[in-house]
Amino acid sequence: MGLQRQLILLPLMFGMRYVPVEDKRVEIGLLCLYIASQLVQLGVYYLTQQKIEAAKDETSITDKNPQSGEVRNLTVYEYDMEKIQAAYKSVLTQAAFALVLWYWWSFVKHFLMQSITGILAAVLDNPLVQIHLFGADTTQKEYKRPFQPPVNPIMQALKGFTEPEGEEGEETKEEDQPKAVEQEESDEEEASGEEEEGEEEEGEVIQAKMSKKAKKKAQKKKKNENMNVERERTADEQANQQEYIKQLQAQIEEL
Repeated sequence: MGLQRQLILLPLMFGMRYVPVEDKRVEIGLLCLYIASQLVQLGVYYLTQQKIEAAKDETSITDKNPQSGEVRNLTVYEYDMEKIQAAYKSVLTQAAFALVLWYWWSFVKHFLMQSITGILAAVLDNPLVQIHLFGADTTQKEYKRPFQPPVNPIMQALKGFTEPEGEEGEETKEEDQPKAVEQEESDEEEASGEEEEGEEEEGEVIQAKMSKKAKKKAQKKKKNENMNVERERTADEQANQQEYIKQLQAQIEEL
């Protein structure tokens, strides 16, 4: 199915560049084609629903609730009806979005591609259509209920690059564990070393501040001592001057 789809879509994507979408008649033609394709999809799903109701399989299966994720028990009939209703909703939602793009912004290039891909998805990709209309074997993996969600090839390729498989992946994980432990230990040692260096630097800063304060205090003390010496010297000079003046007065009195 993948090869068939590529053989159809690749030439279509290449030829879309040559479609004169500016022409009003081409625009109306693409719009009619798109509406017709949506009606075909709804018709296919309606026929599938009729087959589901006719079979009304009461076999019990286990599935997860798509909204809450809880495990639930339901019949095949209930499960198929739920899936076909979801398919109806998907077609109508995509059609509404595409018509909004056309009505407001006159965007019509997507009509041709979506017309083809929509029909291919309804006929080839929907497991209910394959089971009830084409008699697909329900024992095969892709048609076994509950159905597997569609795989995104891009995400699958990325997952293959990022996640190792099998024993090689386990060995890689086992090899990475001691490396991770060693890395954690080295990180802890570096962190403790940084803390010690920080403490030493902080101690040096404190010591520098204390020595600076002690130096200022010593300078202030020395300055005070010098001032006291100067004061004593001044007092001695004043006393000597007073004594000299007294001697002069005594001599003057004798004369």
